[in-house]
Amino acid sequence: MNSMQKLLLSIFALLIMSGPALAQSTPDIIKGKVWNRWTSSNFTVHAITDDQGKYLKNNLEGVKAWVLTRWGLNDIAFDVDVKLWCVGDRELFEALYPSLDGSKVEVRREGGKVKVIEAFLLLDERPSKSLPAPLTEICMSLFEEKHSVEFGVWAHQGITLLNGSETQIRARLRELSPKITSDTSVFLSKILLTTSKEDYDKFTPQEKVLFDNESMVLCLLLRKEFGQTRLLHFLKENDAEKGLKDIYGFRSYDHFDASFYRYMKDLIKDAGEGKTPAHYLLIQKAGK
Repeated sequence: MNSMQKLLLSIFALLIMSGPALAQSTPDIIKGKVWNRWTSSNFTVHAITDDQGKYLKNNLEGVKAWVLTRWGLNDIAFDVDVKLWCVGDRELFEALYPSLDGSKVEVRREGGKVKVIEAFLLLDERPSKSLPAPLTEICMSLFEEKHSVEFGVWAHQGITLLNGSETQIRARLRELSPKITSDTSVFLSKILLTTSKEDYDKFTPQEKVLFDNESMVLCLLLRKEFGQTRLLHFLKENDAEKGLKDIYGFRSYDHFDASFYRYMKDLIKDAGEGKTPAHYLLIQKAGK
C-alpha cells in the first residue's frame, strides 16, 4: 500500500549513522524490523508497529490543534515537511539513536526559514505524556514562521511543559520546590524573559531544568491570573520590560519579581499540600 511503504530498519540505521558508526554491525534488536509509513494532512509518520502508526495518523492532527488553540493561538496548516520517526520501545530507540536519551526535534533552516522538521520520538508512555512536548515544539516553531513572530525561550519551554499531563506538571513543581523553599538562587524575571536560544544552550543541565520549571510557573501566572488576551499580546512584545509595564501595569522587572516570587512560593506550597485543583494547572481556551 502506498501509505505504508516499508523500509528496512537496518538500511535506515546505516543512513542515519555516520563516521565510525558505519563500521559497526547492526544490533540484533534492529534486524528484521521495518518502518511503516502513514501520512496525514501535516505529518509523515514512520512507525514500527501498525497499531502505533495508525493511532498517530488518526490522532496527530487533533493533538496539533489542541496544542495551539488551548492557548488562544490559531491552528495552522504546515508549509514544510514534518517527518516523525516513532519508536515505542526504549531499547530499540536507543539502538537506533545512540546519541539520544529521549525524543528530539530537529528544525532545519535555510536562509533563516524553516525548510524541514524531523522528529525522533520515543513513545514508550501513553500519548498524553509522550506526544504533547515534541508536538508543541514543532507547532510553535511553525506558528512563529507562519506569523512572522518570535516568542521567547521562556514561552517555548513554559508552554511545552504546561501542555504536558497534570502528573508531569505536578512533578515539575515538586522538582522546583527545594529551590524556592530554601531561598536558593533562582532566575529572576529579567533573565527569564530575555534569555536567547544561544544563551540557553550555554546553561548547564541543572540550570536548564530550573529555567524550564520557572518558565512553566511564569506562563501559568500570566495565563491564569491575567488572562489569555494579555498573554497573547505579551508573547508578541519584543521589549519584555515595556510589556510588563504597558500590558500588566508593573513598573519594572524588580516590581514584577516581588509578585512572581510570591506566586511561585504559594503555588508550590498549595500544590504540595494538595490544595491546587487540576483545573488550575490545565490550560483551557478562554471563552469569547
